[in-house]
Amino acid sequence: MKKIWPWIGLFLLLMILCVTTKVGTIHTTHKAPALATAAADLHQNDLQPIDFDIIQKGDTYRLSGRFKDTAQQQALVEAFAHTKHPLQIGNTSTNQTLVAEEVIVLVETIIPHFANHYKEGRIRFHDNKLSVSGTVDSYAAKREMEHMLNRSTILTEDNSVVLLPKEPVSFRIDKQGNSLALRGTFHDEKEANTLAHTVPQGVRLDRISHSNTYIDTEGAIPLAAHMLPLFAQEFTQGYIEYNDHRFVVNGLAKDQAALDRMKTLLAQSKIPVVDQTRIDPALLQKAAEEEAAKAARLKAEAQAQEAVRLKAEAEAKAAAEAEEAARKAEMAAKEAEQKRLQLAQEAQKEAQAAKENIAKLLKIENIEFEVAKGTLTPKGRETVNKLAEILNKYPHIRVEIAGHTDSDGNAEFNQRLSQARVDSVKKALVEQGIDAARLKAVGYGESRPLVPNTSAENKQKNRRVEINILGE
Repeated sequence: MKKIWPWIGLFLLLMILCVTTKVGTIHTTHKAPALATAAADLHQNDLQPIDFDIIQKGDTYRLSGRFKDTAQQQALVEAFAHTKHPLQIGNTSTNQTLVAEEVIVLVETIIPHFANHYKEGRIRFHDNKLSVSGTVDSYAAKREMEHMLNRSTILTEDNSVVLLPKEPVSFRIDKQGNSLALRGTFHDEKEANTLAHTVPQGVRLDRISHSNTYIDTEGAIPLAAHMLPLFAQEFTQGYIEYNDHRFVVNGLAKDQAALDRMKTLLAQSKIPVVDQTRIDPALLQKAAEEEAAKAARLKAEAQAQEAVRLKAEAEAKAAAEAEEAARKAEMAAKEAEQKRLQLAQEAQKEAQAAKENIAKLLKIENIEFEVAKGTLTPKGRETVNKLAEILNKYPHIRVEIAGHTDSDGNAEFNQRLSQARVDSVKKALVEQGIDAARLKAVGYGESRPLVPNTSAENKQKNRRVEINILGE
């Protein structure tokens, strides 16, 4: 027995050594990754997440926030461009130390759905959390947004509210004699009073209810208010009913004129109308009386035939007189045309003479200005005074004062300079008694050169003021 205990002790010692070695091995295997993860976490803590806000106002979307680079902003802009809703860049900045690429990809994914189904919405990424808010047009659209958000590993929150479409209003107005009763469901009391106050004698409100879940999307209330005065005053009984997106108008008209007016009014309606209006039976009796009067009218027709014959004779006489008047008018028109042609020829001769005199003047003398200014020189003013003498000699012609420059300098400056110079010439002519209505001053700048601006001589030719006869 004593020989066994040493062996048992040796066996236990070996087991302890094996366990110790195993534990050390396990500890050593996981220590290095743990340290690496800690280092990565420490590096990650030095970086800050991006932060941005997309806010919708009507059809406009505006972006603000902090990004890693402009590429992240552009990704959001392009996502909105595909929805045909532009994204405006507001107060944004970039910093290479910021991180978060996954949220950009997620927002690009939800933008089409957001633009199509959300009103007054907002997409915000703040403190590593993406939140979506606004009014969404259906529960299905809200669930789809939640599904897209839940597929991401990013912390998300959907604060949107479903805004269901409202039900249409419905009402009926009954008339019996001079009494009208209104009942129905409206958005508010104001809509019911719009109908009640339409007719002079008023409308009795009967079983009226209001709820903001109802809305008049088709303009049924204004149309009914337009019908009511005619219906109340010109119909003996009936009703006007609006329900299930259509009107039913039933009633007896006092006469044909009232019926025609109502049918014309209903024909102009953009809302479907079932027209059950007709004439009051009392009018049928009136029709019978009119038939009885037919015989009397036949006698009157014989007398009318005689009147027609007399009228035909009178018309024939009037036609002959009209023909004679037309002949005289034609002769007068020919004389007027001859006179017009004569005057036109004289005007043409006058214009040609004026053109020749002006050309002769400007061939000898130039209209000079101070260098790079619109101010006439003394010599230039003398030339304009001589031009005024010619224009006074031919008082019926109109002229264009056309200013031109060479291509030296800025085109915009040359345009202003040419206009300033022709304005100066026009002003000087008016001062000499020329009617301003006869003068048209146009600066063409460097746009109409006579010759290429390739030499000093050519440029001198292009710097000019022309006087062109208008209406030749």
